[in-house]
Amino acid sequence: MLGLHDEALVQYDELDAMYTQFILNSLIGNVPEWLTEFQGSLERWAAVLFIDKISRKQRDAIKKKKLSFLEFRCYLFSRQASLLIAARKPWLVAERALPFLYQAVSDLSTLEIKCPPGSIACWVLQCIAQILTICQSVKNSLNLEECSHHTAPLLYYSLKKVSVELSNLSDYRIFPKDLL
Repeated sequence: MLGLHDEALVQYDELDAMYTQFILNSLIGNVPEWLTEFQGSLERWAAVLFIDKISRKQRDAIKKKKLSFLEFRCYLFSRQASLLIAARKPWLVAERALPFLYQAVSDLSTLEIKCPPGSIACWVLQCIAQILTICQSVKNSLNLEECSHHTAPLLYYSLKKVSVELSNLSDYRIFPKDLL
């Protein structure tokens, strides 16, 4: 509200870094009790939604510890992205997207969260679609050029994730072999 986008972004970046550090520390057995609440099965994998205001529903879910691991990661990234967009730096959303996706997928493995077949690829694809929508809405040619530098790696990552998941799904006989 005050237009202090960069200052608020620093706070969200620090929160994200601390969250990541807690997850990394869990590898050596230092797992805080609140982090164990995320170690159940993944039941929801909605994509990052970019909205200007924090929804009361999200805020209440955070307070009541009702968000899944991916929902909280998406919340942090969406707040960072919203601040970058408000600061007129949309290319930084695209630049930060791939590390965000890699980190979230890695954290799922670190926390040993059980994921339904195909859910991670679906989540990655949904997130990338949202991010590409932001890139496509850029009107300034310099910003558009900056965004375009990051779209190819995002598209490649989504293709790679979907290819791996499709090959895994063939074991479940969901798809006929000739489609794979």
